[in-house]
Order: sequence, then structure tokens, then C-alpha cells
Amino acid sequence: MSIWKRWFTKRTGAASQSATGATCPFCGGGALEPSSSDTGYPVWESECGAIGSGSLMKADLDEVADGLLTILGVGGSVSEASIPTGSSSMVSMQHYDIPKSLDQLQEILRGHGFAMQTSIWNESGHQIHSIWVRREVA
Repeated sequence: MSIWKRWFTKRTGAASQSATGATCPFCGGGALEPSSSDTGYPVWESECGAIGSGSLMKADLDEVADGLLTILGVGGSVSEASIPTGSSSMVSMQHYDIPKSLDQLQEILRGHGFAMQTSIWNESGHQIHSIWVRREVA
């Protein structure tokens, strides 16, 4: 099965690790992917209570971050708005500043008592870029 098909196919059933091989950077354990997610990106749940989401494309991490904010019930967005270009309202461009988006995400999360970590792993020769979040441990 190609990585694209595995990435976008919903998975069901219990396993110690999801089919994409997600590993929680907080505890080092495997993470399960829930069978349903409305974010458009896979979402993993770790045994330590962390959740993560990611994409094959690093440029998508701002949208991944917005999805995590929605899942957590935290207001805000870190994605840049699309800006019309030229005289046509049909064509627009979106600026991607992923380091800026991740810094903004970390500030938003810190204000709501969450810690954040990013990770990258290889699957079938493709890099998976992910963001992980969990409540601060006292």
C-alpha cells in the first residue's frame, strides 16, 4: 500500500502503535490514531495524554497547528491569511512562515497550560512532520 493511501485511509482497531508509526516525543511510547478526525490531518493519542497531528508537507504545519487548537478548544489561529494577488479576486497566495507559526502556537498553548514538542520521522522514505501537545505536568 502506498504511503499516500495509508496516510489518508482511516484506521480502526487497537494496536500499540498506529499504522503510520507515530511515536510520542513526550513519553517515547507508540500512539494510536483515532478512527475519526475532522481536522483533515491524522491525530494521534498517546498513553501519557499527549495528542499529536502532522503532515507529509512541512508547509502544512500551520494548518495542523490550527487543527490542534480546535481539538483542544483553545481559540486562535496561527495560519497566515490568503492575500488576493493581481486584479483578479480569484487568485490569491498564502505566505508560509512555519517557524513563526510554531512560535505563536507555543505562546498560545503556554497561556492555556500546555507543553508542545515537534518531531519528524521517516516512513517509507517520506518525512512526517508533527506537532505534539499535552497538559503541563505539575
